[in-house]
Amino acid sequence: MTEEPISVRPSRVTPLLRYAEARERYEQLNEEAKRAREEMEVAEYELVEDLLESGETKRGDDRGRTFRLRSACHFSLTEANVENMAEWLRTRGVDPASMQKLEFRRSQVKEYLQEVVAKEGIEVCPPFLKVDTHPEITVDGWKRAKEAT
Repeated sequence: MTEEPISVRPSRVTPLLRYAEARERYEQLNEEAKRAREEMEVAEYELVEDLLESGETKRGDDRGRTFRLRSACHFSLTEANVENMAEWLRTRGVDPASMQKLEFRRSQVKEYLQEVVAKEGIEVCPPFLKVDTHPEITVDGWKRAKEAT
């Protein structure tokens, strides 16, 4: 008895096509969201410049919204410079421990949990982790197919 290839089984075609169409729509919406974010960032820059030039700190619109100018603080604290940061805090009389916390590497924890579940079952995982396993789809060649259209 020869079995039909998976790609021509009628019971598999509909879910496959539905998934592919949904995935294409998802990718399209992500691209639209990316463009909208870029437009918003340009408009935000223009609004900030306009508020700074006018000396205003807030401005309302006809829909009752108030746009406020605030000061943002961005910095780069990485594993590579964490010791420098700790030393700088100590020189300023601040205990670095007051600003530190223990962090687990999620990718390593995930890998370990997958091993535990595969060998011993999900029952041995502590309830507070809320470990969940389920099948999902991985698609190879998605970007190549998208670029070809």
